[in-house]
Amino acid sequence: MTDPLSHSTSTRPMLVVGVSTTKAEPALRPHKDGIGTYTAALIGRLPRHGWRPVGYAWPDGRPRPALSLGGYLPHSYGVQTAGQMLGLLRPAALDVDVFHCTDHMAFRTKCPCVITLHDAAPLRHPEWAAPRLRGLRNRLLARAGKLGDAYIAISHAAVAELVAHFGVDEQKIHVVPNGIDPLWFEAGDTLERYALLRSRLSLRGRHFLFVGTLQPRKNVDRILDAYLLLPVSLRREHQLLIVGRPGWRSETTIARLKAMRNEGVIWLNDLADDGDMRALYRQAEALVFPSLHEGFGLPVLEAFASGTPVVTSNVASLPEVAGDAALLVDPENAGDISSAMRNLVRSPGTREQCVARGLLRARQFSLDRTASETAAVYRSVL
Repeated sequence: MTDPLSHSTSTRPMLVVGVSTTKAEPALRPHKDGIGTYTAALIGRLPRHGWRPVGYAWPDGRPRPALSLGGYLPHSYGVQTAGQMLGLLRPAALDVDVFHCTDHMAFRTKCPCVITLHDAAPLRHPEWAAPRLRGLRNRLLARAGKLGDAYIAISHAAVAELVAHFGVDEQKIHVVPNGIDPLWFEAGDTLERYALLRSRLSLRGRHFLFVGTLQPRKNVDRILDAYLLLPVSLRREHQLLIVGRPGWRSETTIARLKAMRNEGVIWLNDLADDGDMRALYRQAEALVFPSLHEGFGLPVLEAFASGTPVVTSNVASLPEVAGDAALLVDPENAGDISSAMRNLVRSPGTREQCVARGLLRARQFSLDRTASETAAVYRSVL
């Protein structure tokens, strides 16, 4: 483990960037979400571009498990934020050249600060978030728009909402798209893994796949509606596999998932192994990802790299990410989603075209490009 407070500035072989790693630390988040995946990928690639990353995670009570990416910040997020807002705590003095807040939990630092704001969904659509303490959470979230020396948006589509809902000066925003891990292009042992998963999950034939946290903006209920609109014969041959942990306001969705087990729907809320996830992608008939809102939409690229066609939304960042390689649908129209799913099964030509275009599209989003462009943002604030 690296101690984030132990680095000596006089002997550094390269510049040092502090990175917020709470969502990427295996000991704190064994199931990484999109932000955790983004953070972990950056940490792995930044040394190739002149920056040594050091992780800083928020303590959350005791005991504090040992960390693998760095160490703990002195205070919890709540104490740090309240203390700074009340003038009781000064900007944090971290022994780094730049600090990169890769999530929304921003705070004042003495060194230059870069903040990645993935989207403004909680501010733009507060009805999608849990009502408890929603107003306080959103005020703290919006505060991030005033604490950065530079900001990273992960798509061009996200820029306008960062300006509108966070109040970020557009001149401070740099668009740096996410990248895809090269492992997604490799078949590896996915066939062997899939054979074990089929037995474990009682999968039969092919399956449609959704991956993501269960929350309103992921539109899982319309995926269920679309699946039920498919012909019975097609549903017999193609189950619907939903992979995702419960999120905000997911109670009704979870109840439907459990009730539809006999309709060919399988809900998997615990899949921590990345190799198993790649196996499910690679053997899927299609990824069905008709989100109502996204800042990027990394599962689209993961499916493309796996040689799996994609049905996704024609709104927000998703057309920008998918290009001409996916079937774009109206996410509010279950019939539109269902028709695209059926098309990929019944039209081999459409499927082959989507697979070929998807592989080409995914190769345009490399992790090294993401790290290189992120490193350029760091240099811009020195």
